[in-house]
Amino acid sequence: MLTFTSSTTPVRRKIKMLVYGAPGVGKTHFIANAPTPLVFDTEGSTDTFRGRADIPEFHVAKTAQTREILDALDKIKQTGQVQGITPETIVIDSFSILWHMRREAGERKAERIAISEKKNVDTAKVSYYDWSWVKRPLLRMYTALVNLQTHVIMTAHEKPVYEEVKKGSQTVLKITGYEPDVERRSEYVFDIVLRFFVENGKRKATVMKSRFPKFEPGQVIENPTWSMFAELESTGTEDAQAPDLDLAAEQEAGPASWTRHPDNVKTAERYLNDHGLSDEDANEALGIDDWRQTALDSAAWKA
Repeated sequence: MLTFTSSTTPVRRKIKMLVYGAPGVGKTHFIANAPTPLVFDTEGSTDTFRGRADIPEFHVAKTAQTREILDALDKIKQTGQVQGITPETIVIDSFSILWHMRREAGERKAERIAISEKKNVDTAKVSYYDWSWVKRPLLRMYTALVNLQTHVIMTAHEKPVYEEVKKGSQTVLKITGYEPDVERRSEYVFDIVLRFFVENGKRKATVMKSRFPKFEPGQVIENPTWSMFAELESTGTEDAQAPDLDLAAEQEAGPASWTRHPDNVKTAERYLNDHGLSDEDANEALGIDDWRQTALDSAAWKA
């Protein structure tokens, strides 16, 4: 059930940022100085910053598994903390590794299918349908990160952008720029995207995307630090929320199989009655017009 609100009503929104660049340009130093960071380190980049007196304390977990990160994000959403840590900033360093791992998982799945079907493993490719499986955890992560009431910094490697140009009688590839090595839709998630680089021995950042008038696309920032962006946080009476893409997909897929059996529906009706809940209560909780059309499994429906 849709609810419309006025654009004049401000919302609480933390800073959601994507930072990318070549190795050694200052990405990890930048995130280490964010407020109370909890870092999911996918490549060991935080090791050289541990134990240094000039770096504020941060907490780090090394993992390249999306499921582990999603579980931790869910705990933070539910309770505000994980393992007794209450972070103000969530960091994925770097997202490029997660994206490569998901693609590698898809390729290995394709190889296993080829083996089971007695086909050539060397020519096995990820099918169009399996790409959905590859990307699905990342889409869930986007929604989780945007909807957390914490700052979010996601780092990424950079990769060159090529363009074909004529050189005499030949056509050659020329580097025309650089872009983050991430799943394509990830850039849309963030309010500000920065490309870090070093020029004449100085660390700099180019604003590649921004939803803030203070930072215009193309603007170059010298010696970028977190404090330069801290005031971008917005305050309001309600939390900013992006649509849950995973839940939306489930709803679009149609009712869960258990709802198709009358006996299951009667059991669910008794469950509501036992808890003093009406159909309207269930509909409101699920955000749909008829709880009997839910796409959730029975355990999620009860929760």
